[in-house]
Amino acid sequence: MRKQKAYHYIYKITRFDGAYYIGMHSTDDLNDGYFGSGKRLWHSVNYHGKEKHSMEIIEFLQSRKDLIEREKALVNEGLLQDPKCLNLVPGGGYEHRAPDDPSGAMRKSKALKAHYASDAGALTKQKLSEAHVGRQHTEEAKQNMGVAAKERMTQMKADGSWEEVKKKNAEAHRGKKQSEETIAKRNTSISAFKEANGGKRAFSDQARLNISASLKGSARNVKTWELVSIQGERIQVTNLTKWLRDHDLKAGAKVVVRDKDGNITHHFVRNV
Repeated sequence: MRKQKAYHYIYKITRFDGAYYIGMHSTDDLNDGYFGSGKRLWHSVNYHGKEKHSMEIIEFLQSRKDLIEREKALVNEGLLQDPKCLNLVPGGGYEHRAPDDPSGAMRKSKALKAHYASDAGALTKQKLSEAHVGRQHTEEAKQNMGVAAKERMTQMKADGSWEEVKKKNAEAHRGKKQSEETIAKRNTSISAFKEANGGKRAFSDQARLNISASLKGSARNVKTWELVSIQGERIQVTNLTKWLRDHDLKAGAKVVVRDKDGNITHHFVRNV
């Protein structure tokens, strides 16, 4: 069991223009330098400067449990409707669980889904959107995100979960039609690209170089086919298109290879 902190308090951080954030904190040192943890709050601090914000402790509580319940009562759906409120989600910290309680994550997920489905949730989405306007990642941050994304992809492909993700995405989008707005945006982008490239809908030289560089050494750039001839000879072909062209053959009906007179010469066994 975790040792309880010595102090539990509700704090309020107020910006120079009256915008505010209400949160909770548990600590053994009242001078630990803590200055809130809200995403929108920290965007405000980074943008306006910490000196434009002031923090005050508005209430002490006896225990962490009491603290959670108090924040839950203060930071409610009604408070989130206030345009000056910098809080994004209801209070309570979604911490109503012990460290070994596996249902805690599920309760958090359900609570967030319920919030985002409410009117206050719509305002939360708006606040999140506004908080990111004009925000740019540093080059180092972009590189770190790229490395992390590649590591996640490698892990997902290694454990087989990537195929499940692709399947779920396909099922989620099956039968869906693009909105008129999406179609219009795509058409506008295509028109602008064609105009910039002399009416041709083609990749620029730089784009071709980038694509080529990204595919070099990629597993998806090499596909091996196994075929069996009518004489029973098994062969493996890495570049099927080139092999067919070199042997004056063509693929037909997906499972056979025919000569120029239409005679079957090989059967496809599988893509390996």
